[in-house]
Amino acid sequence: MDKELLIIIGAICILLFAVSLILIIILGKRLSRSEKTVKQLQEDLNRTRNTLNHPRITDVTLEQQEVLDGLTAKVDELEKKQENCLDMVNVVRYFASDKDEGRGSYSVGLTNAKKDGLVLTALMYRSGMNLYVKKVEEGVSDYPLSNEEKEAIARSKVTKVIG
Repeated sequence: MDKELLIIIGAICILLFAVSLILIIILGKRLSRSEKTVKQLQEDLNRTRNTLNHPRITDVTLEQQEVLDGLTAKVDELEKKQENCLDMVNVVRYFASDKDEGRGSYSVGLTNAKKDGLVLTALMYRSGMNLYVKKVEEGVSDYPLSNEEKEAIARSKVTKVIG
C-alpha cells in the first residue's frame, strides 16, 4: 500500500508539473501577443503624430484628434495590463541533496514589473518528488526561500518595461 501511495503522489506531482509548464507556455504566448499589439499601437500612434507634425498640416481635425486619443488610451491600457503579466521567467537547476540525488531538481522564478510573482520548485529524489509553490509580492516571499529560489527570482527581474 505504501508503494501505491507513493506512485499516486508521484503521478499527482508530475501532473502538477505538467499543468505548471502549460500555464507558463500560455502566459508566454499571451505576453507575446500583448507585446505585438503594444508595438503595433505605438507604431500607429507614431505615424499619426508624424502626420500631425508634418509642416504642411497646420490644423488637426476633430476626427484625427479622436483617433489619436483612442490610440493613446489603448496604449496606456496595455501598459497597465503588462505591469501585472508574469513576463520574466528563469529556471535554476541544481542537486537537491549532497548524496548525488536530485539531478533533475529545479526552481522556476516568474515575476512581473511590480516584482510580484511566484517560485515553483521541484525537488527530485530517488524516492519521489516534492513540488513547492511560493508566492512573491514586491520581491518578498511569504515563505523563506532557498538560495536557489532566491537566484531564480533574482534572475527573473524585469529590466525593461515597454512604454
